[in-house]
Amino acid sequence: MLRKEEILERTSNGLAIFKHYLPGNWRIGRNFLNPLYEDSKASCNIYFDRRSSIYKMKDFGNDSYSGDCFFLVGQLKGLDCNRAADFVEILEIIDRDLGLGLASGTPVSIPPATVHRTVSGKTEETPEKPVKPYQFREQKFPLAELVYWQQYGITGGEGTGKSNYVAAIVAGCICPAGAEVDTLGIQITANGRHKAVLLYDTEQSEVQLFKNVSNLLARAKQPDKPDELKAFCLTGMSRKERLNAIVQSMDKFYYQYGGIQLVVIDGIADLVKSANDEAESVAVIDELYRLAGIYNTCILCVLHFVPNGLKLRGHLGSELQRKAATILSIEKDEEPTQSVVKALKVREGSPLDVPLMLFAWDKKAGMHVYKGEKPREEKEKRKERELVNVARDIFGRQTRITYIDLCEQLQQVLDIKERTAKSYIRFMRERDIITKDTANQSCFIIGSYNLQRNASCP
Repeated sequence: MLRKEEILERTSNGLAIFKHYLPGNWRIGRNFLNPLYEDSKASCNIYFDRRSSIYKMKDFGNDSYSGDCFFLVGQLKGLDCNRAADFVEILEIIDRDLGLGLASGTPVSIPPATVHRTVSGKTEETPEKPVKPYQFREQKFPLAELVYWQQYGITGGEGTGKSNYVAAIVAGCICPAGAEVDTLGIQITANGRHKAVLLYDTEQSEVQLFKNVSNLLARAKQPDKPDELKAFCLTGMSRKERLNAIVQSMDKFYYQYGGIQLVVIDGIADLVKSANDEAESVAVIDELYRLAGIYNTCILCVLHFVPNGLKLRGHLGSELQRKAATILSIEKDEEPTQSVVKALKVREGSPLDVPLMLFAWDKKAGMHVYKGEKPREEKEKRKERELVNVARDIFGRQTRITYIDLCEQLQQVLDIKERTAKSYIRFMRERDIITKDTANQSCFIIGSYNLQRNASCP
């Protein structure tokens, strides 16, 4: 049976499908005439949707012609991709037309070919790129090599202090009443009723987890482990068994301790086979969301960024980003000995208005300690940088935009409410990131701030 994910993987996230079916010498991110109807103004473009990690088509002149690559094929073939039977037929058409060979069970390697297109009666041929006589194939490290390289600390995405930050939060939940505990700048509600505090580690070994818990107890100023703290190493279980163990243990300890104060899952990506499996990712997040509601507790999940550090990993990260009430990013500061905590999402208010908190390793204390907040100027600089990047992304696809459309795009890109989006637009106007179009006062264009930055770049 054909799967949507397989086709996207074989077609560069849908880009090859657009190249195959869309005539014209178009470019990604540049407006062109929509070939699906008689278009008089170039207001259609192909862009990469960072939220779903696939290429999509957006027509600003007629929004009913906007969608992904499957929508495009459905329009061309007279099929409705919202109907299950039609969607299966669309998958078969793509597999057949592009020669992917997925339906026959013998997928073939197809180099990206240059498509010769006809535009306005003129034929422009682009010379085909030479096909390389080799292919790249990812080879995973075997267990023996992973064990060898671990002793040299060569691990992806480590060293920012995520586990230590989480340990500080747990320490605040189990510390004795009235004790002065460094929780790295976070105010923790006291666990006066001694509800259960559950820590599930899917990444570290049992030995490392024991060390982490020992350091956690020292931070909490507890000579012995409190009975309400339960720490579990799940690395010895299969990925399917891990979620079952979490569900069953939460139910047990909820009734045993009269409630659950906090649940920590350090390494949520290890609950699924692949962070890019959409169905499995949605199922896991929905289950955790359900458990948080049933047991009236907070579930704190730790997830790595993708290697480029711009977004959370795969469909799992996208789904977690939609459902999470708050997302905190822990990164290395400009001062390499310090880590900085940035808010990426807050349920109420603006994440760019949350102060940047610092913590670092203190040799004398033998643990990470709170180093205070970054100056207000740093917070404003971060807000400015983020909004400049968003503005360049939006205006890279179109030269002008109305206030309502800009507000909607800010809400989609930054996952914020309308009220916050309007305050961002006001901030962008004050900093000259965007400005009113002199030819059309109802539209905004890119401001002189971006033009000056672009001009100063070599």
